[in-house]
Amino acid sequence: LPLSNAYHAADATAEDQASLVLIWQATQGILDALLITGLVILPVAHIALGLAMLASSVFGKGVGWMSIGIGLAGAVAACVLLADPESPIAVVSVLGLIVFHGVVGWRVYRISSAS
Repeated sequence: LPLSNAYHAADATAEDQASLVLIWQATQGILDALLITGLVILPVAHIALGLAMLASSVFGKGVGWMSIGIGLAGAVAACVLLADPESPIAVVSVLGLIVFHGVVGWRVYRISSAS
């Protein structure tokens, strides 16, 4: 909003507006890079977490395989986003991660209250 206000200000010159456009594009590029990095690194971490859960008898095989499945789906979503940045698959990936963390959180709560 402050960039938009400065761009549309009555005393903004054409040079000021050109500079503000470049600043906005740089800011958007940083946010996009962070989003893509998160969508690439997080699935790898979920696959590793799932493999660790499979080795543990406490979590069970279902949660471990679900973690691996979510990780693989996230990796596919990241590849799709690299090919088509306008794809809505990022929303599906993020919602899947929310559900996964809810299930695992409940499972950890049940494990901690049982001991």
